[in-house]
Amino acid sequence: MLGSRFEGFGLPTLEAMACHTPVVATRAGAAPDLIEHGVNGYLADIDAAETLGAGLVELLSKSPEDWRAMSTAAHKRAHNYTWDDATDAFEAALKKIVETG
Repeated sequence: MLGSRFEGFGLPTLEAMACHTPVVATRAGAAPDLIEHGVNGYLADIDAAETLGAGLVELLSKSPEDWRAMSTAAHKRAHNYTWDDATDAFEAALKKIVETG
């Protein structure tokens, strides 16, 4: 669970997902881009403690089959992000700044 109000990228979310762990998180940092609500985790609005708690209860109450499906989806999403992709995107952003600067 990641209940941040403010977050940079939110690497712990991606690390958890890479370990086959669905994540319950607030809509901060990269969580909205990484988590597909109900598929590989649950999202809650910032400061919505009851919603975070409900997502955690929902996740921990899954049947073994549903847990495996969500776990597999989390792992798959995490492995769509690589350091090569990140450096390519960063380099492209820098080039865009230089070209428009």
